[in-house]
Amino acid sequence: MERMERMERPAPLTPELNEVFLRRLKETRQSLGYGDSKVEVRFEGLNVEAEAQVGLRTPPTLLNVTLNTMQVGSAFSIYDYI
Repeated sequence: MERMERMERPAPLTPELNEVFLRRLKETRQSLGYGDSKVEVRFEGLNVEAEAQVGLRTPPTLLNVTLNTMQVGSAFSIYDYI
């Protein structure tokens, strides 16, 4: 009877309790063999273009980020708009 009363009465939810709940839920799902939840979204007629670094400039080190930023910055020079 006491269990039913606890289930009917809402418990105050703090961010800490929510974090504990989500961690336990994730651990339970993993122990049961379920993977992480994934969502697949498909679009018709969608075109995507991207530039990607390859080779030695791929890892996000401080030097690589600086060089990549300078390269992109030089492509959008202020003199292009004058």
